[in-house]
Amino acid sequence: MRQNAAIMPAAKQVSAFPDVFDALKKLLRPYEKNLKVMEDTPVHYTLGGTLVYNGKSRESMLMAVYSMKNYVSLHLVPIYICPEAAQGISAELKKRKQGKGCFNFDSVDAKLFKEVEGVVKKAVVACKAKKVI
Repeated sequence: MRQNAAIMPAAKQVSAFPDVFDALKKLLRPYEKNLKVMEDTPVHYTLGGTLVYNGKSRESMLMAVYSMKNYVSLHLVPIYICPEAAQGISAELKKRKQGKGCFNFDSVDAKLFKEVEGVVKKAVVACKAKKVI
């Protein structure tokens, strides 16, 4: 999907779920203060920063919102690095989890988005404490 989106002219890029995309993007906006906006289009929003792994630092994508054909995907590298931040999430949110640090949504759910907001904050704090971001 990302290859097709990169080929598609920016004017043609339209999210199939604009309300979902905008709501998830809004959750990540506060992190723009400390992270770098790597991509900001109608279908991709990516925040990056310095990631320290095995004592080596490199620039990396840390959080992203991608509008796909059937859902909007929220990627959270801090949860992948600090999985303890996602412990205790609700069964409803677990249903939307794909892999270790990705959640898929096809509608706006204020309750779930509030929970996601808390998980993101917890994960970023945990990663900063471990000095990996």
